[in-house]
Amino acid sequence: MNLAILAGHVGQEPRTVGDSGISLRIATNEKGKDGKEYTSWHDVVCFGYLTDRARQVSKGDSVLVVGRIQTRKVQKDDGSTTYFTSVVANQLNHTPKTSQEQTVQPEHDEHMSLGF
Repeated sequence: MNLAILAGHVGQEPRTVGDSGISLRIATNEKGKDGKEYTSWHDVVCFGYLTDRARQVSKGDSVLVVGRIQTRKVQKDDGSTTYFTSVVANQLNHTPKTSQEQTVQPEHDEHMSLGF
């Protein structure tokens, strides 16, 4: 099963990808064995009905993303190969930074199902 679940904060404003996608940069934090907090950055891509929701997201907002991991292989002009890994979202919930102190229940969405 290819399933990714991310809970974090948006690190930059959403940007358009291609003709129909929106890309988000998500930061997640975790504590290491040494007690220090570490930040990981994740690229999330939204398509279809999620693009409208992704356009409402702003830098600093809390988000919950559920999707699948996808790696793309890109051939550069110099002949070298680069790999890009991203999460293709199939669920996206966010809490604007102005209301994060409040408890927000995600709205029901018939598209939002983990399938199990």
